[in-house]
Amino acid sequence: MLPTRLFSTQLSYEATNQLLLFSMSMAQSYEHLYNVVLHISVAIHMPVKLFAMFIMLKYTPAPMRYSSYFILNSLLWNFGANIITTFVHLYPLYPAECFRFDGVLNYVSFLDNEIFSHVMCLLLFCCLVNAVMAHTLVFAYRFFLFKFIKSMKPYRSFMVGLVYHGVTAFVTAILYYRWVVLKKEYPFRTEMPLDSRFLFCFKPEGLEKTMISFAAITVVVVAALLSLIFSLLLLWAIRKEEGKMEKKQLDTHKRILKILLIISTPPVFLAALPFIIAIYTVIEPHARFATYTFLVAFVILTNHGTLYAIVLILVLKSYREAARNVLFLFKTKLWKDQFVRQVQVVRTV
Repeated sequence: MLPTRLFSTQLSYEATNQLLLFSMSMAQSYEHLYNVVLHISVAIHMPVKLFAMFIMLKYTPAPMRYSSYFILNSLLWNFGANIITTFVHLYPLYPAECFRFDGVLNYVSFLDNEIFSHVMCLLLFCCLVNAVMAHTLVFAYRFFLFKFIKSMKPYRSFMVGLVYHGVTAFVTAILYYRWVVLKKEYPFRTEMPLDSRFLFCFKPEGLEKTMISFAAITVVVVAALLSLIFSLLLLWAIRKEEGKMEKKQLDTHKRILKILLIISTPPVFLAALPFIIAIYTVIEPHARFATYTFLVAFVILTNHGTLYAIVLILVLKSYREAARNVLFLFKTKLWKDQFVRQVQVVRTV
């Protein structure tokens, strides 16, 4: 009887060990795929966004000149988040309320520091939150420009935007700081991974976690609602002015609002929803497939700006024509350079 029990215990131990090794192997393969996808994303979205910003700055039509600065503002915050994710990839270590930074900087050993990791994560979080908040400014500006055109001065709009984003970043930093916990003070030590490189943690429970989770979701929902409210207010204001203002001017405001609503589609479906899903996994790190859900949501969130930039170029005629002309000139120059090189090779021979 005893040998049978010992054999059964040993078999159970071996099975558990093999299952653990298989789980670790699967996790490593998903982590590798995640890093590869983010590296490929960088190679795509960086040039696309730089190209979109160049087109906006150089070819924006007069009626949308100042509105384009607010659109550019949201694109810049998104671009800032992309710059950070170029060097560091946020990887969750659920069920522990901890994360690890993979990516290029993972190979620089002297940067393996909790403070550095938290600073990078805070900067990333500030960029994401401000990118969400920036979309509200676009619609608010169009409404106030229509309603109070004489009071709308460029420097005032700039100062309002500066204070708006400054307060957002400050509140985000305060909430983030209160949520942080040092690795050595993490309460559930058994949940933490053995590999502590580039590891940083947050309080897994308590008021601080509830506050920042609720605040993050609230910001996204309120930003979407405010954008919708300002759009409806602008439509209502335009309708009230029908018969009093020139039809051409009213049509211009309607057309610009339509453009803004179209280009807001990618941020709503490919940024707001993945952001909320990612925050949900933070709230419920023990949920089934929480890690993989976060990875998918974060990849979509990181890449939504590329589609946003493409839609921005396609939806406005002046941008489309400018992009086509620039790409045509670039292609022509490449052909010309290639032809010159071939001629030089022939002459050399």
